[in-house]
Amino acid sequence: MGRYKKVQSNLLVPFILILLSVPLGSLAAGDSLRSGPAVSKLHTSLLSNMRASVGYQRRYAELKPTINQVFDSSAIARVSLGATWRKLSIDEQNEFVGIVMNTIAATYADRFVDYAGQKFDVVSELENRPGRWVVKTVLTKSGGGTVTLDYYIKDGRIFNVIVIGVSDLSLRRADYVAVIKHQGYLFLLASLKAKLAALGN
Repeated sequence: MGRYKKVQSNLLVPFILILLSVPLGSLAAGDSLRSGPAVSKLHTSLLSNMRASVGYQRRYAELKPTINQVFDSSAIARVSLGATWRKLSIDEQNEFVGIVMNTIAATYADRFVDYAGQKFDVVSELENRPGRWVVKTVLTKSGGGTVTLDYYIKDGRIFNVIVIGVSDLSLRRADYVAVIKHQGYLFLLASLKAKLAALGN
């Protein structure tokens, strides 16, 4: 039971909490990626929100369209649920995809608040198979030091982010599958909805 409580507490935490001490900065000059604009659009949207110094609800509303556009929420939802995904109806699958999208947007809105002049640079991009890219980036902190973020992109949309070697998708899958195993899918669904409602309050 103790292990489950730990899992439950991490339902909205994936990779983004790793970045709490590193506010996002500006994009590298002339950033133009063959893999598509997903990475640039994500960080440009975050940067705009941070500079605007608006409240959580405004940040969330501004980020949702970008998150929906640049993240492959369907792929993330499918992989995160594992075998449970195939047991859901189409309507249930669509509902969960929406929750995944909202969870990503809400977590970004909750964590990225203030701009402090840090610098974000695209280091490289590699097409490891047709339509699949890895975009490597480095976030430089204001006091020195760096954080690596690797974006995995398929057909122009982000489906995974690896921060300092830690995979967001793997963490999400481990958390969700563990909750389903101990408490069931409906409990997972209710937990995610409750945590979404609590953010920004």
